[in-house]
Amino acid sequence: MISARQRRIFSLALLVIGALGIAAAWPLATEAVLHGSAVALSSVRYLTALAALGLVLLLYRRRTTSSRFLSRRAIAPLVAMGLTVAVYNLVFLLGLAWSGPSSGALIVSGVMPIAAAGFGRWWIGEEVVARQLVGMTIAAAGVALVFLASQAGRGAWADVVGGMLFMLGGVVWGVNNVVSRIALRHVDPFAATVWSVTFGLALLFPLALVTEGPGFAFSLGPALWLAILLGLVSTALPLLCLMTAIALLGVTRTAASAFLVPIFAVLLDVIFLNQLPSTMESIGGAMAILGFVLIARR
Repeated sequence: MISARQRRIFSLALLVIGALGIAAAWPLATEAVLHGSAVALSSVRYLTALAALGLVLLLYRRRTTSSRFLSRRAIAPLVAMGLTVAVYNLVFLLGLAWSGPSSGALIVSGVMPIAAAGFGRWWIGEEVVARQLVGMTIAAAGVALVFLASQAGRGAWADVVGGMLFMLGGVVWGVNNVVSRIALRHVDPFAATVWSVTFGLALLFPLALVTEGPGFAFSLGPALWLAILLGLVSTALPLLCLMTAIALLGVTRTAASAFLVPIFAVLLDVIFLNQLPSTMESIGGAMAILGFVLIARR
């Protein structure tokens, strides 16, 4: 029997792993869009994710029987999950073609939790308490500080088109969190992940065939391996973690993990590029973590 404390630790670990995977998508995708189209990259990314999830399903099929059977009530929210996942991915990659990853991480991470909380309150009646609103404000301010510090000396803000795409992506991602919560009333988190990727690929794959041709994967060149890595590290793993977290914590608390994404992006720069954060980035990171704790704790 899992204790309440162990459940909280497990939930927090899921949020951290999910946020790390999503943070890794920004540098990977920024390099990938230089070599291939958003549609081709998205299709290979989700083909890889589905293959990885399918392998897990094959190995542990006795423990995941609900992933193979759907009730009528589950179909609509699962299709909505797949469509929002696919649309977010396309918008995310298109936005990177216009604007830089630092501004995109700020916009998406700032808009998504607010959109999720708003739609969650409107569609499924999930309560948002005053503490969580304060946490959102503090975390958003912290992320803004990280962004402002990263822009120092660049002399230009993100392109308007890219900013609008990232805002749209944040809203779509927020909607995805809410429809995921609805779907999880009927299926387990693994099933929700498998079916959302499947339905998302059902949209992306034909689109890639029509726009890029049957050899769309090989047209990516060196970006093919980046797309595969995106599918494993930044799609299958974080989606599964976040689906499980939504089932345990609800929409608002899970969505708060988006505030951690820009912070983890800075940490990845420190680890892999040896770029130490500035004082402003450190303060902003501390504020974002504090806001996340206020939102996520029960």
